Amino acid sequence: ENVSFQLITQKSKQQNLLSQEKKNKKQLDSEKALKQKTLKDYQKQEKKLTAELKKKEKQAKELQRQIQKIINEELAKSKKANKTATPKENAEEIELSNDFLANKGRLPWPTAKSTVIREYGRYKHKSGGENMNYGIELLTDRGATIRSVFDGKVTRIATGPNGYKMVFIKHGNYITVYTNLETVSVKEGSDVATKQKIGVIHTNNENRAEFNFQIWSGKEAQVESQNPRIWLA
Repeated sequence: ENVSFQLITQKSKQQNLLSQEKKNKKQLDSEKALKQKTLKDYQKQEKKLTAELKKKEKQAKELQRQIQKIINEELAKSKKANKTATPKENAEEIELSNDFLANKGRLPWPTAKSTVIREYGRYKHKSGGENMNYGIELLTDRGATIRSVFDGKVTRIATGPNGYKMVFIKHGNYITVYTNLETVSVKEGSDVATKQKIGVIHTNNENRAEFNFQIWSGKEAQVESQNPRIWLA
């Protein structure tokens, strides 16, 4: 009887161990499947993020090509206009250029509140490769007002590669550029004053209101981008 009881007990223990092993294996398989799914999800998300970053950098390059093309056109137009301008008009143009230059380091920021998220100059982007930022990238509040940094004339309003507006304001031999505007409250050819509202910033799906602000100088055939940090107060 004792031998029979021991055999039953031993068999019961073996069954319990086998059952526990099956449970452990099932749990391990479940954990392994979850890890694989998590890894696949992460890789999928990473791939999506990389594609979005590449798209954003491509748009940034397209935007810059468009800006430089317009800058060159505007300065060529200005040079041509100067040849037929009256002495008074030329004197006003020179005075405005000198006033703008005299305020170097004292110009108001294009928004009342903003954070610089990318400085002027070359940078390496997360999607691989390098790009050049010809202005400063600013992050501001949702629906923030964008304003002119100095007295001038609106020479061009264009639509960027992302479908949002950009405004070009001429200050004598200088041009300031404001990108990514949802709405524009000025017209081409209109005069603007320092801190005058020129539009409202676009806010993207991630609730971020970003825009690029640039300053260009151009006299004769020489066109140069300026580091806005040196010019702003």
